[in-house]
Amino acid sequence: MFDLSRRRAGLLLACALSLLACGGLGRSDGGGGDARALAPAPEGNAGFPTGYRRWPARDMVLDDGSATYWRSYKGPGARPDGRGRLPIGAVLVKESIVPGEDEVISRIDVRRRTADGPYGGWVYESFDPATRRSIDADPDTCDLCHQTAGPDGTFYFGAR
Repeated sequence: MFDLSRRRAGLLLACALSLLACGGLGRSDGGGGDARALAPAPEGNAGFPTGYRRWPARDMVLDDGSATYWRSYKGPGARPDGRGRLPIGAVLVKESIVPGEDEVISRIDVRRRTADGPYGGWVYESFDPATRRSIDADPDTCDLCHQTAGPDGTFYFGAR
């Protein structure tokens, strides 16, 4: 039997390292934005999940000294089957937020279930919250962290 506290510590470490590797902390491109004032998406950003803020959400506080927490959203129809797998077309969104009075969003990550996604049926994308333009991120690192999660590599919503 595994030690849950040891697994949780490992998970938090893996996710913090993933966030650093994906560029979620220490960004130098001027990205970021006010969580309360996301403007309509600029033209030409078909991949940005417009309207995700109306989806069911959960917060996950990272108590690992990263000074960042995540708010995640589950798209309509993202209901797991009996094995905890989300259907093709499911969309999950994660906002990386620097806590404080203004709750500045440092990046928006999107995870989409596709029929042939390279990571167990998933595709990873990242966006600058101010411009909603795609930003470079390492999907291998993102997937490495998600491999430590529950069913289907989903941390926040699991089989709920």
